[in-house]
Amino acid sequence: MEPTWKSLKEAIRDLYLVQNEPKGHVMSEIKRLHGFTATEAQYERQLKKWNFRKNPTSKEWAHVARRVEKRKLEGRDSHVLLNGTRVPAEKL
Repeated sequence: MEPTWKSLKEAIRDLYLVQNEPKGHVMSEIKRLHGFTATEAQYERQLKKWNFRKNPTSKEWAHVARRVEKRKLEGRDSHVLLNGTRVPAEKL
């Protein structure tokens, strides 16, 4: 049975977001492991459809900064997660 985008979603998510691999590496690993071939444009479209992004927008970062600052004023610590991974305090 030919693999589909749907059947490969978790494998792509793990490589791209969890292991933080570049798109080109994800493409070659998916092809090697699953025999699935797609163009870079097809990957771009599918990653966007799934909302798999490595970097938040500046608007999202501004929102995070406001929330972290508000919690700091309340005397509470904050931990920020991005794609299920904790963002180091120095990156905030």
